[in-house]
This record gives sequence, C-alpha cells and structure tokens, in this order.
Amino acid sequence: FEVERLADYLRMNFQVVDDEDKIAGEGRDLLALQEHLASAVENRFGSLAKGKYEKTGLTSWSFGKIPERVDLDRRTAGFPRLFPAPDGTVSMRLFSDRVAADFLHRLALARLFRAAESQQVSRLEAAVFSKPRKNETARSPRAQTGAKSSRSATRDGFGSLATAFGDPPRAGGKTSVAPQQPKSNLVSGDPRLVPSETWLLDQLGRAEEGIRVAWIDRLICEALETENEAPLTLEAWESVLESGSADLWDTAIAMTAVLRKILSVVETVGGILSGASEAGYEETLADAQLHYDRLLTRGWIQVWDLAPALVHWQGLEARLTRALGAPPMKDLQKLERYEAEISEMWALPVLEGPSECPPAWLDRERLLRDFDLRLTHFAPELRKRLK
Repeated sequence: FEVERLADYLRMNFQVVDDEDKIAGEGRDLLALQEHLASAVENRFGSLAKGKYEKTGLTSWSFGKIPERVDLDRRTAGFPRLFPAPDGTVSMRLFSDRVAADFLHRLALARLFRAAESQQVSRLEAAVFSKPRKNETARSPRAQTGAKSSRSATRDGFGSLATAFGDPPRAGGKTSVAPQQPKSNLVSGDPRLVPSETWLLDQLGRAEEGIRVAWIDRLICEALETENEAPLTLEAWESVLESGSADLWDTAIAMTAVLRKILSVVETVGGILSGASEAGYEETLADAQLHYDRLLTRGWIQVWDLAPALVHWQGLEARLTRALGAPPMKDLQKLERYEAEISEMWALPVLEGPSECPPAWLDRERLLRDFDLRLTHFAPELRKRLK
C-alpha cells in the first residue's frame, strides 16, 4: 500500500494553533510541518525561558532543589537541568526537550563527581591509561588511520569472528605491517587498557576533543545510574554520590572489558577496509566504510550501549569476511535489499536538539535503526545476541 499515491483529501490534515487559538501552521505532511515550525517554536521557547534557572561555573551542588518541570505559559513547559559547560564546569538552564535535558544532566553529574571525588577519579584515570609494563610495548596496532595496512590477527585473547568464516581476505597493494603486541596478561579485576588499545582509542577520538575524558565520564555516569531518575535534590545527589563512589571500580572493570573487545574488532575491521582492493568489491567496501563511520559518529562513546555496539561491530566484521571470500554479487544483493528499506529514512532531516548534545545522540534513532537493519541483512545470526 503506497500512501504517497493517496489523493490529498484522503490524508489527515494537521493544524498547529498558538496561545490565542489562531492557526500557526497547517498541512498534510506532518514531518514537513514540524520542520517548518521548529525554529519558530524554539525561538519562542528561548524568549520565554531567557534568564530563568540559568547558572554557570558550578562545581558542587550549591543551588538547592531543581524543579522537574516549569510551566512557562499555558502551552509551554521547560525542564531545568544541569549540563557540562565548555570550560569544564557545570551550568544550568531550561530545556524544551526533557529526554535531551536528562541526558545532559547525567553528563553534568559526572563533572560534579569529578570535583567531589577528585582523588578517586585520578586513581581511576591512572589505572585505565597506565604506562606500558615491562612485558608490553607502546607500539600501535594495525588499524585504519589513513595509511593502508593489512588485516590484523586476533589479539589479546579476544576471538575474532573472521576465523569462523574462513581465511581472511587477501589485501591488494602494498601494506604496512606493525609488529604484534604481546598478548595481554590482564586479570579479571583490572580496568586497564593496554598501550595499543589506548593508542587506538586516541586515533578514534581525533575527530572529537578529549575522548579519554569522555570515557572516564562514561564510567562515572554508569556508576551513578540508579533505578530511580537522575537526582534533582541535594539529598538525592549525596545518596547517588555515595553509591557511585562505591561502585565505580567494579563498573570500570566491567565496562572496560567490553570496550577492549570493541577496540579489537575495530582494529580488525579497519585493517580490512584499509587493505582490501580486489576488483568488484568497490560498492561493498564503500558501504562498509559508511557503516564504520556511522558506528564512530561523534559522541559514540557517551551514547551507545556498549554491549549491542559490540554486536554491531562483530556484524560488520562478519559481513566483510564473508563478502571478500565470496563472489561480489552475493553481498551486493543483500546491499540492494538493505538500501531499499533504509533509503527513505535517511532522506529525512536530522531531528534538532540542544547544541550541547553530540551528533550520536541527536541522530541516535536513525543510526540505531540503521545498525539493526544492517545486522538483519548481513549477519542475521548475530541478532539474537541483542536480546
């Protein structure tokens, strides 16, 4: 059933009215109407919210209770929340979107935790990004960083899906092979990234400032998570601060274990994309590169649920390994079916949101839908891991 072929009189007509019940906008295309009025609505909210609940330079909970919601007029509500400021402190303002406000509020709480538990955070940073030990080197792994490299082997005890689907593809052209780092001897209670993983994380973060800081903040945010909503009172904050401080080390161990697995697969995928040059696979490799870039959308380390993200990376690795070991047409047929389902979604504009939110958060719904659909078409056997 093709909705586009319906006559206009059979379509729902939408009207948006203002405070005086006058029609501010009208149309049968809801998305187009929302896009047309978005800037006007945001400007109106900005004028109503200006000067209300604005605070800057915060380093501790010194401002009392934060209201959950503030009604600005008969039709407009705002949500006062904290958010991380560019200068490293915390600020507060009203947001029109509660979901975005709560996301930024949690990031800001990590800043307040840093100020309240500075010694504990410093110890964690030193543990996660420690210097090489005697049996380790700081040599960089083979990953996609601009120059071509060959596909890397399995490292650090993490199994690669490539071994499940046959021999790795042959990389055409000259390759630059970095020496292998010795296998990791990390124990289960160690949240440390080995030097090659730290190097790779830094390379992935070149497009965004402070990826190491973002990773520590992510660990803090996870430690501060509770079954209840994020704290809006001093009493609630002190309770979360205490529990988060107690849980931080265990959280760091569990989260870093998943991140290390992701980095291992990223290295493998980057090596394939950099090294493969066989004729006939150009479309497959171009689309795989697009998938790679979307998985690394700026802010990914703050936004993605890491366990599903690992599955999506494994799906990309499985696709490339299969595709480059089979006739090109097999993957191209899957690519055609995937593009037929997803093309309309990517034609829609990105939803607007607070400028403080990273692109991965602003476009998260489309990106997550894209990742899920790719898994369905290119590595369906892995979808059960998402449940």
